[in-house]
Amino acid sequence: MKVLPQDFFDFITISHCLFADQAEKKKSFKVYRKIFQESLSSDGYVIIIVQGKKIFINYNLEFSENRDIEKKLIENFMADIGLNLVWYKYLTSTGKRMPTKGPEYGRFARENLPHQKYMEKLKRRYLQSKHYSSYGMDDYIILGKR
Repeated sequence: MKVLPQDFFDFITISHCLFADQAEKKKSFKVYRKIFQESLSSDGYVIIIVQGKKIFINYNLEFSENRDIEKKLIENFMADIGLNLVWYKYLTSTGKRMPTKGPEYGRFARENLPHQKYMEKLKRRYLQSKHYSSYGMDDYIILGKR
């Protein structure tokens, strides 16, 4: 592995960083901790964007509107990667915390969300997808500090 400079980064962004495979997750968390400990400046910050449902699934929890459970989960996630939680916000296209299911979400997406015209062509061609594709959001934006 190449060596990154000591205390070099003032700000690091990591987007959609959770692996479903537990071995890959463990390996990636080890790499993140090393980078944060060695290369993030002592007053540096990390912003992490992670899919809402995925963070709960990754910790074997049901998606919940309970804010205490949510905050504890995010604190545990941050501790697992060697950071302290500063702030977080949940952002969703629907404006609802609980995910909208199947046909209801499809109708909402068609009526309200931007169409993925280029991705949809690729998905149809290479993945034989017959579903309408739109840009949606179901993400936690998390700010952490060493």
